[in-house]
Amino acid sequence: MAILYSGCELGAHEPTVSEQLCKIEAAELFYFESAIRDALDQDIIESADPRAEALSLRAAVEGILARARILNDPDELSALTALPINILRPRPRATWPSRRTKSSAKQSRFILPEAIC
Repeated sequence: MAILYSGCELGAHEPTVSEQLCKIEAAELFYFESAIRDALDQDIIESADPRAEALSLRAAVEGILARARILNDPDELSALTALPINILRPRPRATWPSRRTKSSAKQSRFILPEAIC
């Protein structure tokens, strides 16, 4: 989020920098979304909209980081450990499907978008 804030502040004055920061933010969000899609494909988290979950997770992470920075208290970062479990709602391990062999496992869908900004 610090990148996002910097990009917003620089937007009018440094469009090239702002554009690059936008691309970094988009790639980060896409990475979160891809990881969530993989978890959904493996049926280890509850059904959800991957984009919405990625936005929620990323926003919560950035909020915790901002709070720790504002309060100048690194102990605030301890909330990060429970965050994915609280947002992504993993299924109990006993309900996970059995491990698939390499030949039957789906390939990751992680393909970086050309231009999101």
